[in-house]
Amino acid sequence: DHASEGPQLFVSTAEVGGTAHWLDHAPLLSWGELRSLAGAGVSIGSHARRHRRLAGLARQELDGELLGSRDDLVHEVAITPVAVAYPHGEHDADVRAASADSGYRVGFTTEKGRNAAGTDVYRLARVSVHAADGRLAVLWKALTGEALPPLWLRIRRLRGGSV
Repeated sequence: DHASEGPQLFVSTAEVGGTAHWLDHAPLLSWGELRSLAGAGVSIGSHARRHRRLAGLARQELDGELLGSRDDLVHEVAITPVAVAYPHGEHDADVRAASADSGYRVGFTTEKGRNAAGTDVYRLARVSVHAADGRLAVLWKALTGEALPPLWLRIRRLRGGSV
């Protein structure tokens, strides 16, 4: 298994080396870059194969997205991913069951917040960290599971940097 306490990156494996059609066609990492990141301690997880909405897909398509992505990561990066982040955050009982059946141990939604004992491991919330976040902002997010308060964001804008 490939997991660490370091950063986690989720990859839509059929999109590697291309552009992110869901994000203004931003360039995506290559397999070589992903291997380098994995070697440096970044955990690479699945974001399905094609960054498409998984909820409502027939089981065969769902398995193709989840198992296909897992197989791609095993073959190309030589890691066995343990985590999946559902594209667009969409999931339902079928998606969660297929994730478990595909060998993933955890599944992330786009819901913001902290997880507690008893949280369904295939419905995990997450804390987003951004380039403008300084150490104090990251600490706030990790401790509260919440976005930065509006006053904090105003102060950061006025200072023109990270707070």
